Amino acid sequence: MPEILDQLIQNSDAWFKARLGSLGGSQITTAVSKGSGRQKLLYKKAAEILSQTNEDGFKSKYLDRGHEFEAEARMYYAMVYQVEPIVIGMVRYTEYKHYSADFLIGEDGFGEIKVRIPSVYLEYSDNGTLGTADRRQVQWGFRVTGRKYCDHITYCPEMAQTGAMDPMIVQRIYPDEKEIKSLDMGADGFIGELINYVNKKREA
Repeated sequence: MPEILDQLIQNSDAWFKARLGSLGGSQITTAVSKGSGRQKLLYKKAAEILSQTNEDGFKSKYLDRGHEFEAEARMYYAMVYQVEPIVIGMVRYTEYKHYSADFLIGEDGFGEIKVRIPSVYLEYSDNGTLGTADRRQVQWGFRVTGRKYCDHITYCPEMAQTGAMDPMIVQRIYPDEKEIKSLDMGADGFIGELINYVNKKREA
């Protein structure tokens, strides 16, 4: 059964520690893909397990922007939809599988927030199609949480400031069992390789 870690604060030291060696939604596409990115992720996860340290201290202006406006987006969503988002640290399914939902909705839903720059927001407002990584992130969320729907929120704070257009686009997404199965099989393969690699290093 999924374990909801509601006492953890996302991006805190305890949160990073709880994720050591575990696959989350933002990494699932790399884990199930082929190529150098997958191997680098394996080294990264193995290093987390062996050193008990996390290398996710890397920051970017886009990541910082997401953190800065996430609460604003969540509050706007709550006001428009008249719901009470439940903020948590993460949902853990196994030692190696987790999902850091931006919030939970009642017993059945969860929310994923993407803060976008104006040009990307306009592009999404026209095509309304999630990219592969975003789509897989949400489907991984279904796999880990077992919930029935996700409200995927695309938010642009500049649109909120100018009032030029609605700053929020909400797309309700449901589980795709075929893709979930594919992701789970790919993740299990990655995790198996990870465990074998870590064991070899410990025995060396």
